[in-house]
Amino acid sequence: MKVFVAIDSFKGSATSQELNDAVCQTLAKMSVTSCNVPIADGGEGTLAVLTDTFLGSKVEVNTIDLLGQPIKGSYWLTEIDGVKTAIIESAQILGLTQITPSEETIQKAHSYGLGLVISAALKDAEQVYVSLGGSGVNDGGLGLLAALSNQEIPPKNPLLLGKDFLATLSLPNLGNKKVIGLTDVNNFYTGSQGFTNVFGPQKGGTDEILARLEKGANLVWQNFKAKLDLNSFSGSGAAGGIGGGLLLAGGVLQPGFPTIAQMLQIDKKMSDCDFVITGEGNFDEQTAQGKVPLGVARLARRYQLPVVAFCGARPDKILAIEYHFDGVFSIQSRPSSLQTAMLKKITLQNIALLTENVMKLYLAGKNRHM
Repeated sequence: MKVFVAIDSFKGSATSQELNDAVCQTLAKMSVTSCNVPIADGGEGTLAVLTDTFLGSKVEVNTIDLLGQPIKGSYWLTEIDGVKTAIIESAQILGLTQITPSEETIQKAHSYGLGLVISAALKDAEQVYVSLGGSGVNDGGLGLLAALSNQEIPPKNPLLLGKDFLATLSLPNLGNKKVIGLTDVNNFYTGSQGFTNVFGPQKGGTDEILARLEKGANLVWQNFKAKLDLNSFSGSGAAGGIGGGLLLAGGVLQPGFPTIAQMLQIDKKMSDCDFVITGEGNFDEQTAQGKVPLGVARLARRYQLPVVAFCGARPDKILAIEYHFDGVFSIQSRPSSLQTAMLKKITLQNIALLTENVMKLYLAGKNRHM
């Protein structure tokens, strides 16, 4: 028997590689063979997954974080299908986990620092992949556009600067270079499912602040609508609207999981397996937007394989997508605080224990029917 293991990172707790290793080590103790495939969907951990797959070198760049503080950013320089390629993880520069979200941070944060790293990468590479998940900004991608156009750093979130900022903003020219944004959500730019209304609250926005930011996003949409209707592109609201910023810069958007899955050839790797284990930290409504567990489950169904998802937390109500799985299990083994539950040691112990119990049950049932 062979088990295919592809679990996304549990944000703030354990990486995809660490979770996969814990599961595969448990399977090995049970004399079960495994196929260990660290995976990501365009969010945190994407760079680690792809650098393990494509040989290359890390290039460091002087840039700023989402609040304007000097930091070292980086990109991975490699070749993919003979094309000189740079890979950037936006969460390493603008990550939500790098700040304590508040009313102050959401009104100050911008994506200028990511634009600086993309600009540097474009000097070395013919194409640049940018993973967009996990950002702490809500600036509609305007900071990124300013950086790509060699304009000054905005004094605060440029969505709050209104028409005056837009009047001075020029769009960059990528020439024959290609920038591909990898999205882990399919939200549009504005509206009830736009980036401000969906993700703004978790980034510190109050109702009053979010209303002002949504007004700013609508100004951007209207300003560029004749050139490019951002609300006609799924994923334009990714990473606080950075998806839309990349589109205005002349880039393209691709769904993260299918793109990364193709790069890693997981379809081929799954074809000779008998059972599939996937998962993510929080199994919720966003899982349905193309996150790792759903993508892996759909591939498993193509091969008519049993598939289970392990997660840190799941809702009480059954989700519409749950029919894709034979089981969705929380790894928690006892009541504890969120802080304790998210400790890496506890997470890895719990996922190993769950693996052992699920596989014992599956193998017992399988043996009875032989």
